[in-house]
Formats: sequence, structure tokens, C-alpha cells
Amino acid sequence: MTKTLRNLDALLSEAFVLFRDHFLIFFNTTAIAYFPIKVASVFLNKTIYAPDLRLLAYLVEKHVKGGDLYIRISFVYFAFSLLLIFLFFLSANILCVSLFRQEPLSSLGAYRKAWRMMEQEMKITAIYACKVALWSVLVIPGIYFSTLYSFASLAYISDGKRGQEALVFSRQLIRPHLRRYWGYSLIFFILFVLLFFLFDLILAHTFGVNEPGETRLFPEAGEMIFELAVLNLVGFSAVFYNVFYQELKKSVIPEPTSPSIV
Repeated sequence: MTKTLRNLDALLSEAFVLFRDHFLIFFNTTAIAYFPIKVASVFLNKTIYAPDLRLLAYLVEKHVKGGDLYIRISFVYFAFSLLLIFLFFLSANILCVSLFRQEPLSSLGAYRKAWRMMEQEMKITAIYACKVALWSVLVIPGIYFSTLYSFASLAYISDGKRGQEALVFSRQLIRPHLRRYWGYSLIFFILFVLLFFLFDLILAHTFGVNEPGETRLFPEAGEMIFELAVLNLVGFSAVFYNVFYQELKKSVIPEPTSPSIV
């Protein structure tokens, strides 16, 4: 048995208030992941990858195994960035769940929990990816099942569901409200894109932007502001979908069936 969901504007309002009231925590969570990646990127572009310094060519020439050094450096940077992004998404969801339970965490506390939960989260992600990849051959079923299983991560974080159980729980929540889920997500995506271009427009008037994130006067500053704005917008997306998840739980399941991980 299901209940009627609130309108999208009510969910957005609740998400906005939650994000606004705890903005510094969400910003710090974003910064913890962003700045190490940014520092590594700037260092590589200014030194090893800089064509005028030819440092990479020198290192490759001197390296005992030759030209595979470029691949190794790129792989380490990619893996490092991917790990921090994964932890960022996990930490943002952990923060949201803790706020709903009125047990707020610090940004570092969220990352510590994310690190401990990462192994199980990766298992759920792997199961999700395999199922979606299998059905994606037929396109439409791939879209259908990727939607049904999209709350598997929150099912683990918020309700302690593990592995296949998390995917089943997500399906039970979304299936009764599938069309509403698609409609809300489409409108939210449009709003996300509009805000993305609004940030770009504001930067254009503030710094003089040639392209998104690139400024004539202060290229590094403009790029950082643009990227941080977009990442915080991603953080708000996490808040919105946590609000949506809690709304679906109230609609489909009266009470949690298993303890929360957070």
C-alpha cells in the first residue's frame, strides 16, 4: 500500500532549507575532496605535463622502463581522483542521513565513516553496474532497471541494507512511484543545468570568462570558483535525493525494517 507523495516544490524547499542551514558542513565536505585533486592537477600541468619544461620527456628518457612512466603517472592521478570523488559522494549522503536523524556529523567525521563503509558500498555499486550493464544492451530495460536500483546506496547508508538486498529495497521504494520519480528527476536535471549556466554567466560578468571556468584575468581563481560552485550544486543534489528517498520511505514503508548504518 502506498501514500501520495508531496509535490516537487515541497521536496525542493525542504532540501534547500537543509542545505542552507548546514552549508558550511557541505562546503567543507566538498573542499576536502576538491582541493587535493586540484593541487595534484595544477602540479602535474605546471611541471611534468608542461610542454615548455619538457620534464616528462626527460623523466621518460631516464626511466629504466621507458615510455610507460606517462601511463603510470596518469593512472595514479586518475585512481586518486576517482577515490576522492567516490568518498565525496558517500560522505555527502552520510551527512544527509545523519541530519535527518538529528545526529549531525562534521565533514571529517563523515569521511571517516565513508572510509569504513567503502568496501560494502563498492560491492553494491558493482552489483548495480553489472545488472544495469546487462540490461543496457536493450536500452529501454537498462534505463528502467537503472532507475529502480538508483537508491541502493541510500538503502545501505540509511537502512543498513547490504548487497542484493539494497537493490531490492530500492526497487520496492521506486516502482510504485516510477513515473513521479522520472518526472521529478527530469525537472531537477533541467534546474541543475540552468543553475550551471547561471554560475557560468555570473563568472563571465565577474571575471570576464572566455569559456566555462576559464577567465582572462584570473584563470586559476575563476576555474576554482566555477568548479567549487558546480560541486556544491552536486552536494545539493545529494540533499534533494535524500529528501526524496525519505519521502518514498514514508509513502511505501511505514517504519524502517532494519537499523541504519550511520
